[in-house]
Amino acid sequence: MCGIVAVWNRDGSPVDRLALSRAVASLARRGPDDEGYVLIDTRAGLARRCRGRDTLDDRLPTLEDVRGDFDLALGHRRLAIVDTSPLGHQPMTTSDGRLWITFNGMIYNFQDLRAELVSLGYPCRGRSDTEVILQAYACWGLDCVTHFNGMWAFVLWDIRARILLASRDRIGIKPLVYRVDDGRALFASETSALFPFGALDDGVEPRAVHHFLSLMQVPAPYTIYKKTFKLQPARNLTVSATQVLENRYWRLPVAPAAADADEATERLDVLIQDSVRLRLLGDVSVGSFLSGGIDSSLVVAMAMRQGGQPLTTYNISTPSEPRVDESTWARQVASMLGTKHVQIDMTAADFHDFSAMSTAHAEPFAVSSVLGVYLVARAARSWATTALLSGDGADEIFAGYLHQHVDIDAQWNRFSSASFSRLRTERAMAAGQWVRWRALTPSAIFALRAGGVLMSDADGRDAQVMHRRCMLNDIEKHALYAPSWRATLPDEDTIPWLRARIPPHAGDRILRRQLHDIDTMLHDEMTAKLDRGTMACGIEGRAPFLDYRIVEMATSLPLRQRYSGGTGKWLLRAVARRYLPAEIVSRPKHGFTIPLDSWLRNELREVLFDTLSPGAVRRTGVFDVRVVHELLEYFDREPSFQTAHMVFTVLCFQLWCDRHAPTGL
Repeated sequence: MCGIVAVWNRDGSPVDRLALSRAVASLARRGPDDEGYVLIDTRAGLARRCRGRDTLDDRLPTLEDVRGDFDLALGHRRLAIVDTSPLGHQPMTTSDGRLWITFNGMIYNFQDLRAELVSLGYPCRGRSDTEVILQAYACWGLDCVTHFNGMWAFVLWDIRARILLASRDRIGIKPLVYRVDDGRALFASETSALFPFGALDDGVEPRAVHHFLSLMQVPAPYTIYKKTFKLQPARNLTVSATQVLENRYWRLPVAPAAADADEATERLDVLIQDSVRLRLLGDVSVGSFLSGGIDSSLVVAMAMRQGGQPLTTYNISTPSEPRVDESTWARQVASMLGTKHVQIDMTAADFHDFSAMSTAHAEPFAVSSVLGVYLVARAARSWATTALLSGDGADEIFAGYLHQHVDIDAQWNRFSSASFSRLRTERAMAAGQWVRWRALTPSAIFALRAGGVLMSDADGRDAQVMHRRCMLNDIEKHALYAPSWRATLPDEDTIPWLRARIPPHAGDRILRRQLHDIDTMLHDEMTAKLDRGTMACGIEGRAPFLDYRIVEMATSLPLRQRYSGGTGKWLLRAVARRYLPAEIVSRPKHGFTIPLDSWLRNELREVLFDTLSPGAVRRTGVFDVRVVHELLEYFDREPSFQTAHMVFTVLCFQLWCDRHAPTGL
């Protein structure tokens, strides 16, 4: 896990070295162990390595010491996991100096790849996975990424071909943002690293704000800033002096294959064991999140079977809010498996850490459970744990979200009856979005009664899923906006935008929803949460269920092995029964949540109303002061998980504005 920066002035102008050093310094929390740079003259094919503040080799010159004009530079902040010696220092080059790379992540099958590459005549000097990427590119070119099993975001410069290759892993576990225009190409792990280059001066992207207020995060390919983008998962971006080419190098299988249940269970068991084994590799201590649910418990059980030192497991407890506290289950699993267990108590006072962590990023993020990830990562750092296993991804790939498969289908089936058929029209579906803190408008009531052209069964169910995904619906957002901000919005509402990303032909409807989750929420929310929370403390998060082999198998299972009898994750449960007691395997899905509704009504009430005061809201210029007050009154009248998160999303955006746009947008 690291922080990376790359800049290429394609117009030939010299790189701003002060901006480069500031950009890399902004990522220090991602890589606390080492700092490095390389300056490259792309026309002459010359490269000079430079040291940073924490570089182990003090014989290297500083950025200021090197004379000459260099139009390309790579920068790196390192969290040392594999080959912690100076041989693992980045940016790294090949022995002939042809290739240079700055890399964030880990290639878990690097040992097997190294052996294969050596047999093909591509030797490695050190023990790092970074060097394996370089040699794999030298051997296989752009196709090298198809050989990798891991999580990555890297930028590689090929001096001979004069191309810059940026790549992101198949699932999108590691982040990579970029801006490319006629004169310059910029890449970084976080948008904040682009500030020093003046790349964010075009202002905030209204579409990103609009989607954020529904989804609690800014979805790819957007960032919160104009003309700056997230590289989407499974993409290579190749930049030359005259061209920018994006290529998708991997797609999930969409045709379920027949499989014997016993054979499928055995195959999945073997795959999970191997994935966990690979994610225990490294020269540092590895621990694990443990909630006591099926996903993290199975990961820990598999890890304990690998032998070695007992695993240290970490769990969040909310002693003042037993309704959301899973610590009893976590302690039970830890005791059964024999782990060294650490429990972290979370209170409303920890929100101030959330606020500082979330606003430190140059992009708002309102997924409240990131606070738990952050508190565990902070505790793990104090216990000398450097990497953490996680159960993230199992719900998305094994159909674990029952509300998408049971509740919504049941609701739509009710609409299928003759008495409710008028609710199955596009007009009624649109009218179903109303401002929930206000009464239904006469026009909405008319639309619900009037009927119209019936939606297809698939379209109607899909629309219901997308409505459920949004904290604030499109109508509510338009009501919240100040008139001046509303005028800046392009014609791109969130629910139609989400529906357009559902694959049209992908087997059964549950598989279509799974693929949609994997293509959107999994990387935009779940892995982003893991990366933000762990990297804020210099901890590497590892998700065994997101091994691409497991993801490919999960999405190619027949429906009965993903979902049966109202229960999701059917095949995963079959594997878990081999290692975990029945009460853990059959536990209803809980999901980590923080007691926002209670906190916002009590301990954080002053923070809420101060942050969303009329003066603060008016200064930002996005929201209508009167309507924000209506929303706060609605939460007071009807406190719940949903209304708390509606308010929380607006609160997080305002906190972000106070930090990054104090004079308004």
